[in-house]
Amino acid sequence: MKTEMNGQSAELFAMTESSNRGCRVCIPFAGKAPYDFVIDIQNHLHRIQVKEIYLGKTDNGKRWMVDFMKPRGGARNLRYAKYSKSDCDFLVAVCVSLRKFYVFPVEAISTRRQATFYFDSTPSCFARNTSWVDSYENAWPS
Repeated sequence: MKTEMNGQSAELFAMTESSNRGCRVCIPFAGKAPYDFVIDIQNHLHRIQVKEIYLGKTDNGKRWMVDFMKPRGGARNLRYAKYSKSDCDFLVAVCVSLRKFYVFPVEAISTRRQATFYFDSTPSCFARNTSWVDSYENAWPS
């Protein structure tokens, strides 16, 4: 329940930011869509999937992370799959508490399972792939 509530907060925050940027926000009405909402920018539609950036425990302590995988299957048979162009156009990673947005074209995350963010620390010299997310901060489509 807590994860679902956090996800809903992230979705509302992303929708509000999209609206503040001048986009029309459209929410799917019926059925389970593979995206959370659609933004309309000058009559061009973009399907948006929202994921919350959370503070998770790792082998190296607590880190800010986002998962790029989508859950599949029932409670007993939970498998994960990667998002593709048939699901959404952009995945927006949201850190509500720090008011940060990272807007990834789905092609940029289609081969990745997750990303780590170093908001309050410097990555170790042994950390891999530490700066690839930086170029996606506030990279909203126009």
